[in-house]
Amino acid sequence: MIKTHSVDLIVVGANTLDSKNLFETFKDISSKFINEENGENGEKSKEPFCIWGAMEVARIYSKTEKAKRSNKDAPYSLHQAISLARYEQDPLSEILNLWDKDP
Repeated sequence: MIKTHSVDLIVVGANTLDSKNLFETFKDISSKFINEENGENGEKSKEPFCIWGAMEVARIYSKTEKAKRSNKDAPYSLHQAISLARYEQDPLSEILNLWDKDP
């Protein structure tokens, strides 16, 4: 999946004890991409960064009606993952997602 989507950043939320193991696994996987060649043009693959993400905004967003409307059948943890990824891309925009015009 990392190769297919050419991932630049992997964000791991520290919300369980298994998060440290998950973080280390992603670090190991992403470090393998440095030496691999990428397709026909022979360019070197870049290593995706693996960072810790703050879960406060993601936890709050995943409980909002807006999150439930946007991904009706998605589990709670997927709502958190989506919010965490958006927060790392644009923190202000994701914080503003906490407010909804329909109370």
